[in-house]
Amino acid sequence: HGDYVHAYTYYENFKQGNNVTIEAIHSALCAKMARDGRLPSTFFLQLDNTTKQCNSSYMIGWLAYLVFRGVFNHIVVSFLPVGHTHEDIDQVFSRLSVYLACHDALNMAQLHAAIRQSYQTREGLRADCGFWDRCANVSHWIKPYLTCYGGITRYQQFRFYKTDGDARVQARQHRSEGEEWQESEDRARSPTSSEKIHVRGWRTYPIHSEERSSVRS
Repeated sequence: HGDYVHAYTYYENFKQGNNVTIEAIHSALCAKMARDGRLPSTFFLQLDNTTKQCNSSYMIGWLAYLVFRGVFNHIVVSFLPVGHTHEDIDQVFSRLSVYLACHDALNMAQLHAAIRQSYQTREGLRADCGFWDRCANVSHWIKPYLTCYGGITRYQQFRFYKTDGDARVQARQHRSEGEEWQESEDRARSPTSSEKIHVRGWRTYPIHSEERSSVRS
């Protein structure tokens, strides 16, 4: 969002879920790294508000891991409200629908060509299309390290940062600049221990030092 347009296709037997969304974000970030030679220190991400593919503990855990590994210093992720329209991604699909009403796309190459021809940014840039023959099972890999992310769907915006060597996450119910990031006391579970760790701040879940050697990229 806010950069290049990336479109990815894949085999129909791929299971729809967080892994597909994570793979798309990863691919787009790799493309930006190859294009610019670096990534920004702060990553602003906008996602659809669906628990099946975006708004879940797997996505929250993966984004926190990016901050923990130092890929970004900060990440701010905003989830679109239910029934949203007039976003740039809606315009992409709208133009593709209009184009396909008059042009056939009988195979993957023709579909990619249709995506590129149907939409361009205000700068005149066409979509970067790619095809996946595999998708990383990030949800299975990261599941043992997730802490108890409760009530995620009540919040529309999250921010991730690193302090004292730990990746942390906070959230607020609305994306208004006037709304403070909520703070309360909660308890988070260390993935490598049954001990309850008391932390300050809304849903502030650190990646603790004792597990760092276990988390591999």
